[in-house]
Amino acid sequence: MYDLVRDHFTDLGYRVQGEVKSCDVTALKEDLLIILELKKSLSMELLIQAVKRQRLGDLTYICIPKPKNYMKNRKFQEILYLLKRLSLGLIFCEPDRQFIEVILHPEDYNLERSKKINKKHREQIISEMQARTTSLNKGGSRGRKLMTAYREDAIRLLWICSRRETMAPRDGVKLGIVKTPAILRDNHYGWFHKVERGCYGLTESGHKALADYDQILPELTQDLLLQDQTTQDLPQDQMTQDQTIRDLHPDQTTQEISSRQLSLTKSPEQASAKQTRRTKASKANKG
Repeated sequence: MYDLVRDHFTDLGYRVQGEVKSCDVTALKEDLLIILELKKSLSMELLIQAVKRQRLGDLTYICIPKPKNYMKNRKFQEILYLLKRLSLGLIFCEPDRQFIEVILHPEDYNLERSKKINKKHREQIISEMQARTTSLNKGGSRGRKLMTAYREDAIRLLWICSRRETMAPRDGVKLGIVKTPAILRDNHYGWFHKVERGCYGLTESGHKALADYDQILPELTQDLLLQDQTTQDLPQDQMTQDQTIRDLHPDQTTQEISSRQLSLTKSPEQASAKQTRRTKASKANKG
């Protein structure tokens, strides 16, 4: 590989020397010093050695034989990212074919730009952390089912459904589980079945999962118990009024329904005064 590297950089106008002060290859043009490390394969030892060479030269390259099908190799793409992160260059050599190819030139890595590009992923991580109630996953474990915020919500819905035999999506939303409609509809774990339109029950696997997660149910459902009790303590006429409004206006948002509820709670005098103001404003506009 040395002959290929030497000829390549010589053609570019560099003065090339081999084995200079423990450096495999050095190339000099004016004040620009390039250091190249030649090895038969990419290894952690080679990366450490190349990083140390960065303290001496302006640019540092790693030279290795060209691997087979490297473009389709996912691991190679990850290695390429690591080299970019370390500001190292990469050169492939094929002495038998007298072939040399510069895959990557050393460049300063822009970490802030990388963070901006991955901002959405960062927000997803923070959102997932904040949404979780339990901390049951052991870092570094593989082949185990992870306890995600989505799974926690699905387990909460198991508990709600077991208490009521059947449930509607609004039952979960009312208790703060915003993704209830999607969880019941998609049925990712196979825990729920559709009894009728807008009504769901538990499958056999759902009952089994409820028993499997029995130990963590108290932690997951503590807030739900309080909210459920609050809902049950509402005056019957208030609960009937809430349901009537939702039945008559199924497409309205929670905010719109709240506004409608507020208007229903106004006294006749308040409603009359508001109508009078509207009439005066209308006459003024016409005048």
